[in-house]
Amino acid sequence: MGAQLISRQKNGIGETSAQSAEDISQMALDTLAERSALALLDAAFAQDGWPEGTATNNTLVKNALTGTTGTTPLVSNQMSLSVPLIALGASAATHYPSIAKLLGVELIVPDHADVAGAVGAAAGSVRQRVMITVTQPAEGRFRVHLPDGPKDLKDREEALELARQTAQDVAEMRAKQAGAKNIQLSLSEDVNEVVLSENKTLFIEALIQAQATGAPAA
Repeated sequence: MGAQLISRQKNGIGETSAQSAEDISQMALDTLAERSALALLDAAFAQDGWPEGTATNNTLVKNALTGTTGTTPLVSNQMSLSVPLIALGASAATHYPSIAKLLGVELIVPDHADVAGAVGAAAGSVRQRVMITVTQPAEGRFRVHLPDGPKDLKDREEALELARQTAQDVAEMRAKQAGAKNIQLSLSEDVNEVVLSENKTLFIEALIQAQATGAPAA
């Protein structure tokens, strides 16, 4: 009865989504595993320099992870991490095996994983890194690859400044969302350009990285 009531509220037409409380619970666990795996892929893509939410916003990547295309696919594709998954927290051994299976990686649950997260939060610090890339797709046009999509500018320094400010803003926002206080920001950049002549250089790309560091909030 509990499962049927939940399904009626969701669908609005009295259709039963599950036949038992166990079925509803398994659906919730499957959804948790899929969304957790997508979040890990989003973080991995971001670390590799891809835009924010690459996995979540890409249907092909999502289908590769969950296998839910709606039809029998003619093309088989897979998506996985290239490193093992290390799980911490009281629920590590309960939830992460299914997440690691979706990602096709080895799961490592360290000894005392149930309290490792609490110890780390008390003794460590919160760090968030954001990288923004600036390219030059055509002469006199500088493209800043922002989290919400690319933006083209005509002036190189204006493009670099936009990348710097965005990287710092996003890093600080993520640190606050992660529970940091007394946040400190640092910025580094790697500008790749080629000298063509004594008075002319060719801009290739710039990698702007901001880091926000703060103590965990009490």
